[in-house]
Amino acid sequence: MKKLIHLLTILSMSIILVGCISIPFGDDVLKISTDGVEFVNEEKNELEEEEVTEAQEEVGEPDGEIEETVNDATHETEEENTETDSDNTPQQCEEQDYSAIMNDLQEGFFIPDCALIESVTKNELELQAYLTAEGDWQDIFTDYQTFFGSSIDEESQSPASGTARLKAFQDKTANIYTVIELTQKEEFVQIRIIQQFP
Repeated sequence: MKKLIHLLTILSMSIILVGCISIPFGDDVLKISTDGVEFVNEEKNELEEEEVTEAQEEVGEPDGEIEETVNDATHETEEENTETDSDNTPQQCEEQDYSAIMNDLQEGFFIPDCALIESVTKNELELQAYLTAEGDWQDIFTDYQTFFGSSIDEESQSPASGTARLKAFQDKTANIYTVIELTQKEEFVQIRIIQQFP
């Protein structure tokens, strides 16, 4: 019977203590929370709570609105970061009009993303175009090698000077060919395209 009384006493005290957030002990209060157990001066705690309440009333924002405002601001910041990240990708650039050169080049001709046309000269024998693209000359050279494939007749590279050249025939018997010359200029690559006409 004594064991049952002790067990019920311990059980009831645990229920009471679990339900309590703070237990007064003289001038101090014993606070039980997920952070642990701590002794807090009750008067000091009440003053802090009053100051926080007064500050909220002066600002005029209830607790719920503060949290919503923080969440809204965080959401807007995340959207801005997403937009900024997508703006920094190499594929994000203004639409370029390559019609001045594409009409005289073979269909599907490779032009690096975001390349800018610097100049175009054309006569009855050939088209010459200078473009500037951001990137590394070796990457762009590899892209042109892939594009022309087995039609490449000549190619050369100079890693020390950051230059490369290739010549590819569309029709060797008619002497129709394209020459690509690449020169690295800091973070940009100057691309010279020479298209020989029949």
